[in-house]
Amino acid sequence: MNSERTAQLQVALASYDLRELRVQKRYLQEQGTAIVCTCFCSGEKLLAQLRQGVRYDAVVLCSELTDLSAEQFVRQLYQLKERPTLLVQSHGRSSGTALQKLREAGIPTVVWLSPILPFIND
Repeated sequence: MNSERTAQLQVALASYDLRELRVQKRYLQEQGTAIVCTCFCSGEKLLAQLRQGVRYDAVVLCSELTDLSAEQFVRQLYQLKERPTLLVQSHGRSSGTALQKLREAGIPTVVWLSPILPFIND
């Protein structure tokens, strides 16, 4: 019997939209029991946890937040000494301006294109 515990991937989902967070969380957790998602509407609350040493393997920025724009959140995230991998999700909406500003600031960003997820009926 294997007594080794499977490592869990800690993912922070961030969006102002509670429905979007529910859909994303359900989708990711259905991919396997090793994915644990924590949802945030407030960028400041997520940043505060990261500053306190709470560890997330990845942050998925699904859209704007209730208190910060995507650009503001990413700029503050990249000021942290220790930071998780950041994925910026796009639903095919224009996100070019924010991405251009981040590129100009030298902040590497991965964009996750998923036009089908908003149409999943929860």
